[in-house]
Amino acid sequence: PPHGSPAAIPSAAARAARTARAEENDVVATMRGDDAFSHAAIQHAERLRRARAARAAAESGLSALPREALPEYKDDKGLLSAVTVTHGAISVLTLGLYRFWMKTQTRRILWAHTEVDGARLEYTGRGSELFVGFAIAMACLAVVFGAVGFGGAFLGLSLLGGGAAGIGGWAMTAGVALLLLSPLMQYAAFRGRRYRLARTRWKNIRFGMEGSGWSVAGLWLVWAPVVAATAGLAWPIWRWMREARMSRAMRWGDAAFEFHGRPWPLLVNWLPFWALAGGVAAVAAS
Repeated sequence: PPHGSPAAIPSAAARAARTARAEENDVVATMRGDDAFSHAAIQHAERLRRARAARAAAESGLSALPREALPEYKDDKGLLSAVTVTHGAISVLTLGLYRFWMKTQTRRILWAHTEVDGARLEYTGRGSELFVGFAIAMACLAVVFGAVGFGGAFLGLSLLGGGAAGIGGWAMTAGVALLLLSPLMQYAAFRGRRYRLARTRWKNIRFGMEGSGWSVAGLWLVWAPVVAATAGLAWPIWRWMREARMSRAMRWGDAAFEFHGRPWPLLVNWLPFWALAGGVAAVAAS
């Protein structure tokens, strides 16, 4: 067991773990007696046995997992640093255009050297996909800001008159544009995570994400007035709500992720920064 003696596991979970261990021991014994099975197959059976035992323990209410089931980053022997320097220089020379391919290569290295339960992650994304997504996002922003510019000019010059009134009208439309863009940013965060998961595989099984990003955008529309009314104090609670919604939508094959975080540790760590920002704002206002 992760903590304590075997007696710490409830009897039902202990029986389930012993049954799974007996089954897998029979499989391993059969493999070792047959030359047709490779050493890799034996290792896979051993990992499967540990996974079943860990699942039985988790279902009994234990929160910890065996150490070998936790993610671990294996040393890449400086490969990530070399790629960061080389591709970073190319990105600078191309005025940032190459950064999409740089990000893809960086993810491939990070994923390939992250090991979970004896198996490495695999990233299958491409830089061209990131570039196309960026181009679509820029086109949408151009439409929004173009509408803001024309709307501000019309409101300021036609309805309020020129000069300072025109600037005020444009400022109001700009504020409206920011309000419209804020839920789209939450939608983009959902889509970005879904893209990374869809391009990630572990043990040849792909990750994924169910649902729609519009649910997260709608959640932000509910919480945005609360965050504004509390001058940002409720921001950690909103972030907890968003992370819970997005994490529970994540999948590995047909297995759903679980989320057990609480908002209060985030709020406690946020309070000093919130108080400092409030003090600075008060001094600036005075």
